[in-house]
Amino acid sequence: MASTPVKRKIKLRAEDFESDEYLRKLEGITLRLCSAFPDAPPMDREDVARLVMELLQGHDETLGAHSPAPRPMMKLPYSHWRDFAPAGALFAILRRCLQHKHENHLRRFDWQSDKKRDEFVGVMRACAEDLSRRGMRRVARVALAENEFTSPEAMRRVREAASATGAVLAVSPSDEGVTHVLHAAPTIARSNGHSAGGAAEASGSGSGFPPIAAGDEVDGDEAFRAASLQPSCVILGVKEADKEALVRYVRYPESYEQVVSLAVATAAAKNNSAGAAFDPSSAAQRDLERDENPDRDHLGLGSWWGSSSNPGGPKHVFAKWLTDSAAFNEWCEEEDYLWEDPATAATRAAREATRAREAEARR
Repeated sequence: MASTPVKRKIKLRAEDFESDEYLRKLEGITLRLCSAFPDAPPMDREDVARLVMELLQGHDETLGAHSPAPRPMMKLPYSHWRDFAPAGALFAILRRCLQHKHENHLRRFDWQSDKKRDEFVGVMRACAEDLSRRGMRRVARVALAENEFTSPEAMRRVREAASATGAVLAVSPSDEGVTHVLHAAPTIARSNGHSAGGAAEASGSGSGFPPIAAGDEVDGDEAFRAASLQPSCVILGVKEADKEALVRYVRYPESYEQVVSLAVATAAAKNNSAGAAFDPSSAAQRDLERDENPDRDHLGLGSWWGSSSNPGGPKHVFAKWLTDSAAFNEWCEEEDYLWEDPATAATRAAREATRAREAEARR
């Protein structure tokens, strides 16, 4: 059974938590935390920032992709750690952690021993329960697309991934409350018309990928796997003064976003299919729009999955989205696994081809 290689590690940079921009975002939360614990030593923005970094480090080491298995719970969605509303998700997490810290007279959180690890995970579980009570954390409800999965192995993997992520596996995509419909990956044995790159050409291509069964309905054929394993990234924002860029690695969870040099990011960035030149201003705007989008509570789970083309409906993704999320123990970005109906894809391709011919004729 093929699996997703988790090659990268989460990198936390102290300077990101010490910047004026980040500290300003913590001002409202800092005031509320001081009010919540009036008998405790007062905290300033720098204290809160250090606490966030400490908790993120422990969160990843105890529950992340490189943590010991089996893992007792999923990682909290990274979007919660970016919620700077005075009464938002980050405030709820910090208040619960500080309550535990004060009640147990801790100087700092520790997770190095088995006992301390269990204690820290227990605090994270309490945070998850608080978020659930506030309606900030919900359960994914997934269903297999009808008439696509025939392999018992694929269905077993989906069931195991659902159990590992805490997702509910519904009987049918038409069941009430389904958030994601899982589709089989393109395979050599059953090319279904929406493979990026074509399944037939991948057979015997000598690409260097391990052999894979022709009918693997989760990992797909070599062309599908090549697309998932390439180290491409998307540039989310740019600090032109520092010549740095915030990048998101394709098919990695949000917590793996990283600040790298602008030159490296530009060279590795996954731009649009037309090969358009990278525009730093558009990347900065994209990052701003993401943070201010009220529909995006990436796997909170709120309404984000149905906020665009099908409001209120389920997101159609490849089943590998769920198995990769289980491997990372963290929700992956749905947009990297989107499935498109073959008929819709064919219509769109024909329309784009027509536009290309018309543009060529006008030259």
